[in-house]
Amino acid sequence: MNREYRRVQGYVGSQSSAQHMKRRIGLVVRALYGNVIKHVRNGENLVIFAPPYARGGNWLYEWAYAYENGVMNNRAVRVCYIEGMDLWIKEFPKLENLTIRKKDIPLRDQRAPGFFQDIENRNMLDSFVHNILTDSPSFKKRLEKFNGLGSNDLVINVRRGDYYSNEAIRRNFGIDTVNYISKATREAFAHHQYQRIFVVSDDLVWCEKNLDFLQDYAPTDFTKHGSCMFDDLAFLASASALILTNTTFGYWGAYIAEALRSVTVYAPNMHERFTSEHPEVMQHRAGWIKVAPEKSQNWLVEHGM
Repeated sequence: MNREYRRVQGYVGSQSSAQHMKRRIGLVVRALYGNVIKHVRNGENLVIFAPPYARGGNWLYEWAYAYENGVMNNRAVRVCYIEGMDLWIKEFPKLENLTIRKKDIPLRDQRAPGFFQDIENRNMLDSFVHNILTDSPSFKKRLEKFNGLGSNDLVINVRRGDYYSNEAIRRNFGIDTVNYISKATREAFAHHQYQRIFVVSDDLVWCEKNLDFLQDYAPTDFTKHGSCMFDDLAFLASASALILTNTTFGYWGAYIAEALRSVTVYAPNMHERFTSEHPEVMQHRAGWIKVAPEKSQNWLVEHGM
């Protein structure tokens, strides 16, 4: 059972009633255990446990919270290591100081489940970006590769992957990508006549096939720039104008970009089904331009892509 399968199953849940019951019993036992152990785990320091289905963009929120909470409260706050974090720590070495392996967690350290994506009061977000992310020698080189992007370039980030390939995940996160990008681009060009469009995605083949209308606005580049996800992140972070879909990876590209320059950011007026009725999206910054559909409340779709 590979990590990606476990991650998706952690989000989707088990289809077996027996496994479901076993999980429920386990949760009750853990709750009882927690009531006892909390009297032991009352030290100053804190360990954050990210959800098992989380990945890079989600992890960055946990690390950012650990950074801010540790600095503000003068204590050690760390994120418990999850398989796959190695790549992120290698790219951003200072994340190592915000990470702890499970076997190394002191008994008295407090524990907390992670999902610290509300940035409304995240005053130190730019500090985290400057001191932990853009301070990375590797990431600095990636940013330098894309310093040719300018104010007349529009960068569009499209999330595909398991948002659409997995039925349960698609039901919560799948948006009408084509119509959303069409309206967001129309709004962007109403404010500025961009000379070039670049598309950054985990499925550029799909984008070139389904978003070919972008060529009507400006010459559009559907090619891969760089060789890995960190090149994609650096490309987003090098933009002065961004159209994002509902992905934390894209949000972090915008956070980094905003820490470096003035940026215009367009984003859908929702993030997921569970929060689609809320007027504010906790992962969005106040200055972002929210793009709403013409005839419905949000961009979520029941069918199609």
